[in-house]
Parts: sequence; structure tokens; C-alpha cells
Amino acid sequence: MISGKKKIIVMKNDQAHDYLRSLDYIKDDQLLLTEDLQDALRMLASGKGDAALMPKLVGLIFIKKLNLRNLALAPLVVEEYKRPFSVAVSEGNQELLERINQGLSILKETGQQKEIFEKWFGIFKSPEISFTDVLKVLF
Repeated sequence: MISGKKKIIVMKNDQAHDYLRSLDYIKDDQLLLTEDLQDALRMLASGKGDAALMPKLVGLIFIKKLNLRNLALAPLVVEEYKRPFSVAVSEGNQELLERINQGLSILKETGQQKEIFEKWFGIFKSPEISFTDVLKVLF
């Protein structure tokens, strides 16, 4: 077992923050809270924490955008934290929402959604292991 309390950087009041607070083996003093995900990655890159928890794709995009070369993606998956992408429209714009949903449904049925995702985000793929199992070992 790894000695010492590890620190996890997480965006305050984010779903990841709620998830970590729900775990018995993670104590509040192990969480470093930030107002946004870019700051979380900057903190991690500067050595202010041991890990940062955020959506994988968002993290990878920000790491590239901020040119943070000393960070590596852990091949972890938080089963309880997986979130599907969502679409929102202005209130009362039901017709637009229906058209978007219909278009997305067609893309999914024809396989084009997967092709588009692979084209734009395929470079961000990595192997995955259970985050819960890793946390149990660390904490």
C-alpha cells in the first residue's frame, strides 16, 4: 500500500466532487477544490496534487490546449461517473430539439456518429481500468 494521504484535485460542486465525497475512504482533507477544470490541470502540472478527476475527453483536450507536457492520462474508468453527452436548446425551442435528436438518431443508426467521433476524438483513446479499484488500493 502507498503511504501518505494522496490529494485529488476536483472542480468544486462538480459531479466528480459529489462522487468522491460519497466514498467512505476519501476524506475531505484529501480533496483540493478548484473553480474550473483548466485550473485543476494547471495545479496538477505544478505538483499541487497527486491526481485530478474530470471527464476524460475534456481533460485530454485541456492538456493539449494548455500544452501541459508533464501530465499523463491514467487508464482509469470511474464506472459511476460516466456521463453521456447532452444537447440543450433555449426554452420553448422544442422543434429545434426534435430536429437535433432526429439527426443524432440517424447518425447513430447509420454508424456515422461513431465515424465522426473517431475522426475528431479517436486520438484521445486509451486503455481503461477501474478507478474504484485503484482508489481502494491508494486510500
